[in-house]
Amino acid sequence: MTSSSSAVIIGGGAIGLCCAYYLRERGIDVTLLDKSEIGHGCSLHNAGYIAPSHFIPLAHPGVITQGLRWLLDPESPFYIKPRLNAELISWVWQFKKSSTRQHVERSMGLLRDLGQESLRLFEELAGLDGIGFELVKKGLLMLSITEKGRSGLCEEVELAHQLGIRAEILSAADLQVLEPGVRFRATGAIYFPDDAHIAPARFVEAIRSVIAHRGVQIKTDTEVVGFETGNGAVRAVQTTRGKIGGDLFVLAGGAWSPALVRDLAITLPLQAGKGYSITYEQPASKPSIPMILTEARVAITPFGDSLRFAGTMEMAGLDLSITQRRVNAILNAVPRYIEGLVPGTRHQASIWGGLRPVTPDGLPYIGRFRRFHNLVAATGHAMVGITLATVTGRLVAEIATGAATSLDIRALHPDRFSA
Repeated sequence: MTSSSSAVIIGGGAIGLCCAYYLRERGIDVTLLDKSEIGHGCSLHNAGYIAPSHFIPLAHPGVITQGLRWLLDPESPFYIKPRLNAELISWVWQFKKSSTRQHVERSMGLLRDLGQESLRLFEELAGLDGIGFELVKKGLLMLSITEKGRSGLCEEVELAHQLGIRAEILSAADLQVLEPGVRFRATGAIYFPDDAHIAPARFVEAIRSVIAHRGVQIKTDTEVVGFETGNGAVRAVQTTRGKIGGDLFVLAGGAWSPALVRDLAITLPLQAGKGYSITYEQPASKPSIPMILTEARVAITPFGDSLRFAGTMEMAGLDLSITQRRVNAILNAVPRYIEGLVPGTRHQASIWGGLRPVTPDGLPYIGRFRRFHNLVAATGHAMVGITLATVTGRLVAEIATGAATSLDIRALHPDRFSA
């Protein structure tokens, strides 16, 4: 495959920004488009984890059974809004088929490699002079309050050790030693010491600044409304601000990706999974290590002078409305694991809801579409968009230059669900 000299990236989130960075690093002229503002989707208000520990795909054994128990509870960690929608029904069927032990075994090594390489690339970026974001390497705690939850964490540690990932089983006493200022109610935990985290908004602004300085054209409030094609290739995108041509086109539109390529007769199985975050400024206390409350599926991240709680997976289509009872469910879960961590009502909270792009097998789409050889997917990362942002950008740059990819990404092919 020949190298590209110009690229158009559709989507200005963390994935699109990292694609722009690594494409420009290889000498390619880049235009980055976003229908709104840079990072307006899920890139600014997420938990900020760089987590190679997230090596188990979302589609795994037991998730369907658990999901059915939660299905009719609008305050549950996972909720599908009942609706007759052919794309959703197809997605659920494909998700069910993917939720097997065999799929997990095939995917774990790849997710480990992607996560570890992405962390290495984050470390490289954080080491640049004047980059403007900090990579904090304090690991990740996963807390449990039930025997079933603790048993599941112990199994996860065994899998981690098989993959060569450092992980430790902690007792309640061990937790208190690790975080002496936190009053735990959790009965056990595991610790991944090699995970890291960032303040995602600072990272997005830092990469935006770097790529703009290096000549990337950034066009906000520029919505893609169509494509011009010919001879098996995309020639240009039609936008609300005119036509833009290029040699390579990168689909990094997050949850809006399927709609973007529908007119190209491309079916991309992907559902929007709404997540929420609640951020408190200047909390009276906060942990120093990010945490996941296992049974409640709630993430807690300390950022400088703020503390963020994030969670839920709500399948309700392209709906950005905030459901207060789901926000309350996140906050109400915290005291079951930790005493006195949620600030009182006198503290101002910033509440956000955003749409994660979720594939049926829990793996992202990265690679060239068969129908158009110069259209490359970089989407479908669900809850690991920040974790895998840098490695996705580097892989897209390798694809663009015709190089062999540094990792075997055949399992991430965007046409893998096509007949």
